[in-house]
Amino acid sequence: MIKIAIIDEGVDAGHPRLLNSKVVGYTIKESDGNLYSVDTDHHIDATGHGTAIASIIHKIVPEAELHSVRLFAEGGKISEQLLTEGIKHCLRIDGLKVVNISMGIAVSTPSSALFDSCRILAETGVIIVASSHNFPHLECFPAHFPFVYSVGCGLVKNKNEYSYDESKKTKILAKGGLQRIAWADKGYKISSGTSYATAHFAGILSRLVIDNAPKNEQQVKELISSNSSNDVTEFIYISKNYDIISSGVRQLNKAEQDILGKKLFTPHKIDFAQKVAVFPSSEKEIKTIIEFKDQIRGDLVLSIDYPRSISSATGKAGAVSSDFLSINKEPGKQELDLFDTIVIGYFLDIPVESNILFGNRVLKNCILSNKNFIVFDNDVFDHLNRLIKEIYPQYAGNIHFTSVRKKVVDEIKNFRHLPKIQTSVLACVGTGSKQGKFTSQMRIKEILSAQGYNVSQLSTEPQGVVVGSAFTFPFGHNANVEIKFRDWTSNIETILKGIQHYNNPDLIITGIQGGILPRAFNMDTAKAGAILTPIQYLLGVRPDAIICTIHPTDTVELVQQTIQTVRNYCNSTCLFCTMSPVHNELKNINNALVKTSRVLPKNEMITIMDAFSDKLGLPVFDIMDINNDEKILSCITNFFS
Repeated sequence: MIKIAIIDEGVDAGHPRLLNSKVVGYTIKESDGNLYSVDTDHHIDATGHGTAIASIIHKIVPEAELHSVRLFAEGGKISEQLLTEGIKHCLRIDGLKVVNISMGIAVSTPSSALFDSCRILAETGVIIVASSHNFPHLECFPAHFPFVYSVGCGLVKNKNEYSYDESKKTKILAKGGLQRIAWADKGYKISSGTSYATAHFAGILSRLVIDNAPKNEQQVKELISSNSSNDVTEFIYISKNYDIISSGVRQLNKAEQDILGKKLFTPHKIDFAQKVAVFPSSEKEIKTIIEFKDQIRGDLVLSIDYPRSISSATGKAGAVSSDFLSINKEPGKQELDLFDTIVIGYFLDIPVESNILFGNRVLKNCILSNKNFIVFDNDVFDHLNRLIKEIYPQYAGNIHFTSVRKKVVDEIKNFRHLPKIQTSVLACVGTGSKQGKFTSQMRIKEILSAQGYNVSQLSTEPQGVVVGSAFTFPFGHNANVEIKFRDWTSNIETILKGIQHYNNPDLIITGIQGGILPRAFNMDTAKAGAILTPIQYLLGVRPDAIICTIHPTDTVELVQQTIQTVRNYCNSTCLFCTMSPVHNELKNINNALVKTSRVLPKNEMITIMDAFSDKLGLPVFDIMDINNDEKILSCITNFFS
């Protein structure tokens, strides 16, 4: 005899549709957040829903022993905690084969307790069947956990038909259209929904299990697949253009999940980089890598720049620093032998033909030498792949593209169940661009790490992947984030959970791109979007505290409004400000306004910072001055302790 558990609000075993059935009852009650269980000799179903489910299953497999796991909440609303306890109870039912859950929690980030209870139950060999949301574009749990068979409404000609597609979010479509079902007070009702589709599939699956006796999970899948019908189509309640960004996630066991988690959320994703070269070294993203070379994965051994532009950060052409060689020519065999991995910046951005041709030659030399690539730019990545596919198919290196593409989005979904964020989060915001927000993050990591703190970084700059960031979410220049804007918050929250779980940091540090306030109110759409993205990012990050980076030419009002805006959205405290030494100004040259910049002398910079500090009531630091390290450390540790 097969045993089937029905997690619901009870089953009325005396209903005419359940005559000659065997129903075992059990109740779990919740009152004021406290759970307690009660064994029951009689069966109660105040709503009729559980009775409807039981009667559908009983009609398909009348010989089954039905175990009613009744969830009762005094407030009337079944909580995630109560559902979790119901699933845990199923572990105590000896010989249980199938669990029907015709309900779900409509959240984007289910609890780790709900996830673990389903995973453990599935690992014991119990098949879990659960309802998808009635509106297919909305997520619902436990249906959308990878080890649960999610069921939606299908249009079927024969009630014993169903369709199965493991690649979809809703894997099963079964009879969920209008039908006459058993209901409360021994009555009947005409209704439809995924709840009843789930019951139909649970019954059909139980019959298949009885008749075929599959021995393991793989055989169950093969059995479901081989009996699937191509004639079943989806029944949509409301016709909409559901713009689902990606397909469902593949089922992973715990070992596979941990391997993927370490790859996604730790700096170890580029462990192939032992000896590192960078190009072009005059680019600001590459300059950051050079500036913080002590934090990169592997050793920086070579910097390459254009023949007519050698970065001031690397010295003269052909110069050898104490750590690495700098050249402004194509790397020959001697230079190519120095490194195994090259970091390629945005060399296609500057429309100078000689520089683009030079960059292409660098790419080809590295392909022919089977060097690994870390690529920031989408155009460069596509160009590199075309070269390899069409001209150099023998290439045998690794290519890492700093992006969040649809495949990565699917992978992230495996980790929504992880525990909620307990780790403190510190974010660098600013009044504009090119203020050193990323530099400030790197310096803070450096300062805290020197004191033994474990700091993880969620980078919004592509170079983060090279300098040890746990995850890179590059939504700034040439953005490579393929997550719909509306889904940023839930995905960023999951990324933070992954960073917390796989790195166990004392602090997570991150930062936005650009500013969060408009400099002018007659902006075009692109610039308006650039203002909205950092706010949306902050809503996902929800920092406990912020650091505000400012320009010497900012007004006090602009800085105050920036800090207040973040406080309004995130309730975050500003610990201090950092100021860029670059002074931008407009000069009248030959009757034309020209934007110029200069680096402030130390004394002038101190005077401006002191003036800001007095008016803001906050410390203002030069983040690069090591004499400020103790004060910066004190500001951060005093707040978070």
